[in-house]
Amino acid sequence: MRSCHPITFAVCGLAVALLTGCGQSQGEFVPVSGKVTVKGKPQANLIVSFLPVADGEEAVVASSGLTDDEGNFTLKTSGAEGTEGAMIGPHQVRIRNRIVLGAEDAMVPEKSSSVRLPAKATDGSMTVEVPPEGLDDLQFDL
Repeated sequence: MRSCHPITFAVCGLAVALLTGCGQSQGEFVPVSGKVTVKGKPQANLIVSFLPVADGEEAVVASSGLTDDEGNFTLKTSGAEGTEGAMIGPHQVRIRNRIVLGAEDAMVPEKSSSVRLPAKATDGSMTVEVPPEGLDDLQFDL
């Protein structure tokens, strides 16, 4: 009787992980959008990040969005094939200034933000529970 080589097991395990997406289900993401104001005024060029609070060793994927001139944002996972929305469940929320170090010869310079944000925006103390139906009216007043 022939025994299987350890490399065969490793290759098979990797194939199964790739086919199943490492336990990540696209159905776990729901639309999330809202608005950020600073001292009552909409703030552009802030990065809003949702960091899932993991239970155990389950796969988690962070989502983020950039505020527009009206302070509105829509979350999306990172990467070229990013999924719109955020994972269902509890999240730490962090909001930070967008800092762009662009080339001097750029055709259209990207905008940065330098507004002073309170500590609660960046320290992870803000939390949001993303429900299965998603969120479309979040309001962060800093």
